[in-house]
Amino acid sequence: MSLPTLARSVSGRLQSSARSMHGVLALPHARPVAASSFIARLPKGMVPLATVLLLHQVTRSYALAGLTAALIAAGDAASTPFQGRLIDRAGRGWVLIPTAAVHVTGVAALVWLPRMHGPAWALAASAVVAGVGMPPVSGSIKAVWPQLAGPGRVADAYAIESLLQQSVFLAGPLLVALLADTIGPEAALACSAAMVLGGTTWFTAATARMPASPAGRPHSRTSAWGRAVRILVGCTLLQGLVFGALPVGVAAVTAAARLPGLAGVLQAATTVGGLSGTFGLAVTASRKGYVRATTAFAVALVPAAALATAPSAPMLAAVGASLAAAGLFITPIAAISYVLMEQAATPGNRTEAFAWLSTGLAVGTAAGSGLAGLLAGWMGPAAALAIGPAAAGVSALLGWLL
Repeated sequence: MSLPTLARSVSGRLQSSARSMHGVLALPHARPVAASSFIARLPKGMVPLATVLLLHQVTRSYALAGLTAALIAAGDAASTPFQGRLIDRAGRGWVLIPTAAVHVTGVAALVWLPRMHGPAWALAASAVVAGVGMPPVSGSIKAVWPQLAGPGRVADAYAIESLLQQSVFLAGPLLVALLADTIGPEAALACSAAMVLGGTTWFTAATARMPASPAGRPHSRTSAWGRAVRILVGCTLLQGLVFGALPVGVAAVTAAARLPGLAGVLQAATTVGGLSGTFGLAVTASRKGYVRATTAFAVALVPAAALATAPSAPMLAAVGASLAAAGLFITPIAAISYVLMEQAATPGNRTEAFAWLSTGLAVGTAAGSGLAGLLAGWMGPAAALAIGPAAAGVSALLGWLL
């Protein structure tokens, strides 16, 4: 295929994807639901960094700051499936807004306690409360998209959803950096808490205006946690290992090349690839499409690990290209997994099933960060980056069982 032909093919695919997404967002209720979910979820990309910046500023301890951020993430991951089950049984309004109020209380304590030199146990308890109070908006909107979009547009709706999630983790840290530099980390945490409460209230109101869903009550525990759901959660956990290991591996390889300032650039290359993949890749929303995309993701990560064995400035450019190529598959993999989960879960258990995806990703990310740190210290940056292709490859193999 000639270069002009390839360019026309890519341009046509981009235009087609953009038209499809615009068609979904033009449907009744779609725009306010999508916008409110983005505002409500943006703090997921803000709270970890803002917490670390605030606690290190006050206590001068990265250990305490990191532990507190980890407790927030643990509280969020542990509580999300239970909250999803409650939403399936009682409705979004009865769960999301009270949960957001709990989160705001926990964040307020996190801001106040360090300044008052509060005890470490109280700080830890506040972090857990803030995490447990993070509303499961992510699982909720994934359960809502099929109702919003209708059967013929579910894949396009989940492509929008994967793009929103990528945007959350790109915009969140940037907003924290802006607020922390201009006002202070307390302002960043306060802003995130306000977004959780305001965005969740808006999301609840926006979804309440939608026509009533025909879904009934949850069936049994078996239907909520069936074989396909377990496999998808396992695949997502393995992919979480990749996302947890990449920041550590990138930091290690740039430090070894004596260019630590490029760590953020290399990490951003993955995110840019992910945003581009939303529009540029045509992947079938099926089991085979999921396996192919996950396999391609694993293969694209191999050069980054291999090149990291000889850190240098030119090598870092090649690592960045590898990560950008791998990033192209992130949003398609996520979008297909949402379609498959929507097919696997019963309507009455859909929010809980999607909540388990979020928990699997969070657990995998935490484990990937810890494992990559150990491997980077013992064996060097290449070993940390090798987690990526290994975990993604196992995820692709597991996908065949769907």
